[in-house]
Amino acid sequence: MENKSLVVYYSCTGNTERVAELIKKETGSDIFEIELKKDYSVAKAYTIGLVHASTGYKPKMQDDIDISKYDTIYLGTPVWMFTIAPALRTFIKTHNWEKKTVFPFCTDEGGKGNCFEKIEVLCKGAAVLEGKEFGFVKNKSDEELKELVTSWLEDIKEE
Repeated sequence: MENKSLVVYYSCTGNTERVAELIKKETGSDIFEIELKKDYSVAKAYTIGLVHASTGYKPKMQDDIDISKYDTIYLGTPVWMFTIAPALRTFIKTHNWEKKTVFPFCTDEGGKGNCFEKIEVLCKGAAVLEGKEFGFVKNKSDEELKELVTSWLEDIKEE
């Protein structure tokens, strides 16, 4: 059986989406964007969203994807209150992570906080491997960002 991979991400401002699309392109993975029934506007992400991130709130997703056919999953999130966005928390808690290999990535403008540790705790039964923080994505050219993504993917292939 071939090793199938999936990129799952939540993006409020487009930064995490830029990284996710590059990972998809470089790995040939399928891709799934987490969309919420009631999404956060940028203004609400900086107010209500930050409270939701720190309290463990789980918003309802609009759609879902069956992850059972995937062996490797790249999980992407913006950093909110030094942790994962509530949308990613909902996605993770909705699925069985047994025997999955997870590579987390995050986008931020001030530090990854406990994102990777939180993903490791929530993805029970998965092998959560080296994550990658992509800081200040909005300030990076497409070429710079591609180089960072490619470098990370080459590093994790060697694991």
